Amino acid sequence: PMALVLAAACIPVLANAAYVLLHATSWDPTPIAFGFSAVVFRFLVIDLTWGAYHAATARAEVVQQMRTGVLVANLDERIVDWNLAAQAILQTPDLEGRTLRRVLAHAGASRHREIDIYEFPLERHGQRFGTGAVVADRTEMRRAELRLEMTTRIEALGYLTAGVAHEINNPLSYVSVNLTLLDRLNAALRSRELDEVATDALTAEAEDLIADAREGAERIQRIVESMGRFARQGTRGVVECDVGDALEAARAVCAAQVPAVPVSWEL
Repeated sequence: PMALVLAAACIPVLANAAYVLLHATSWDPTPIAFGFSAVVFRFLVIDLTWGAYHAATARAEVVQQMRTGVLVANLDERIVDWNLAAQAILQTPDLEGRTLRRVLAHAGASRHREIDIYEFPLERHGQRFGTGAVVADRTEMRRAELRLEMTTRIEALGYLTAGVAHEINNPLSYVSVNLTLLDRLNAALRSRELDEVATDALTAEAEDLIADAREGAERIQRIVESMGRFARQGTRGVVECDVGDALEAARAVCAAQVPAVPVSWEL
């Protein structure tokens, strides 16, 4: 930059020398050279060098380029300054002179957008001179969070459903097998070729099969009841409940999700 500044400063001198000494042109190019040098000087020295190191200018530029909206109001709560992000988030092209609280209240009341608002006093040397506000549009972020939460719930529901299906399938299998055997025993008992000893043996076996089938059905019923208690929405507030039932429901759910790991509880 310094070399360019020196070159810009020399341009008018060279232009004047070319006109006066060398008579290179029929008209004096010195004023144009001065204008060009002034433009280069301003761009290099003022805009780049001074603007980059001047704290107030740099700070204002940072605020202007932020994606978070910034508003400044005077003591009368009238908006006097804002950045481009504030216009975009509040969807208001002209904010000058509007009441800060009314603008923020309108933004916060939107049902289709989720906007975070932070309001604070502006003070210098203990004296308040205005009010500042920061607004951020979290609509897209919140939608992404909801999508992620829904995906997580669906995934957890898939694991839970698979575990419950496995837990129900085990007792259902031997209920089905026992019913098949009972059907065969019933056919055998209907035949008149069996003696009394064989009939008694088949009757005892049938009773065992019925007891096993009843146990399997009761186990399925317990699993369904546990899942119903687990899925039921809770009542707000403090209510009485059986801690043992709650623990048993939690144990049944855990056992359904991780069938290979034994789950037990102690009260």
